[in-house]
Amino acid sequence: MGESRLQPIAPDELPDLLTQLDAGRTTDLALLGPEIPLSTSPEDWPEELQGRVLYQLTGHLFRLPRELLRLDRLQILTLWSLGLQDADAAAIAQHLGQLTSLNLHNNQVGDEAVADIGQQLTGLVRLDLRGNERITTVAPLAQLPLSTLNIAETGVVDLSPLKSLILAGLPVKSDRWWEGPGIYVEDCPLTHPSPEIVQQGPETVLNYFREIEAQGLDRLFEAKLLIVGKGGSGKTSLLRRLFLPSRGFRSGGEPQRDRPAPSPKSSRRSVRTAGRG
Repeated sequence: MGESRLQPIAPDELPDLLTQLDAGRTTDLALLGPEIPLSTSPEDWPEELQGRVLYQLTGHLFRLPRELLRLDRLQILTLWSLGLQDADAAAIAQHLGQLTSLNLHNNQVGDEAVADIGQQLTGLVRLDLRGNERITTVAPLAQLPLSTLNIAETGVVDLSPLKSLILAGLPVKSDRWWEGPGIYVEDCPLTHPSPEIVQQGPETVLNYFREIEAQGLDRLFEAKLLIVGKGGSGKTSLLRRLFLPSRGFRSGGEPQRDRPAPSPKSSRRSVRTAGRG
C-alpha cells in the first residue's frame, strides 16, 4: 500500500495536473468534490481511499476534463461528487477500457451511463454507483465479472438481472459502505426481492432466487373481502359459492363432502364474515 495523501487543487488547475501525469504509468486516480468531508488523518478514511493520493477540488467542475481521458492505463478511478452526467460516464467507458474499479459515488448519472459501463468496461470487478438517484436498472451490468457493486440510494427496483451473480454466491447486503464483496442496496426502492427479504440477510435472498430458478416467478394478486349480514342469512353459503364453486350444496345450504377444487397458485384471498349468529 502506498502513501495516503490529500492534495487540494483548484478546478482551473486540474487540466494541467492531468497533463503532467505520465499516461503510460498512471494506474490510479482519485478526484473528490469540495463537499466531501475527509479527516485530516488518513487512518480515518474509508478503506478504499487509504494508501492513495487524493486530489480534492476547492470548487465545482462544470464538465469532465478531457485531459483525464488520455490516461488510458488507469485501472482504478474514483470520481466522488463531481456532478458528472451520462455523457461524462460514456466518455470514461469509451476511452478507459482497462478499468477494473470505478467509483462514481454521488454524481448525476443515470441508466444511459449504466448501459455504457456495462457494454464497454468489461473488466470491472468493483463498481460504486451509490447516490445516483436517476439509475433504475442494473440489467446492463449482468455480464460483468463484479465482486462488489454498490447501488445504495439509487432508484433500482429489480435485482433479477443479477441473478446469476447472486446464485454464484455474491451476497446482497442492506448496507451503504464497502464491507467486503457483495451487492449493496441500502435505501433502494426494491420490489424484486422486497426490502423485507433483503433485511433478513444474504442467505434469505439467495434462497429467494433459488426458488425462482427452480419454480419460476409467480405474481401474487391479493384481495380482501368482508361479508356482512345477520346470523343465518347465508354469509358462509355465499362465501362457499364464491370460492368453492365445484362443491355441490344439499338442501339447507350444507356443502357436500367432496374434494374442493384447488385455488390458483397466483392468487390469495383474505375473507371474513361479520354478523350475529
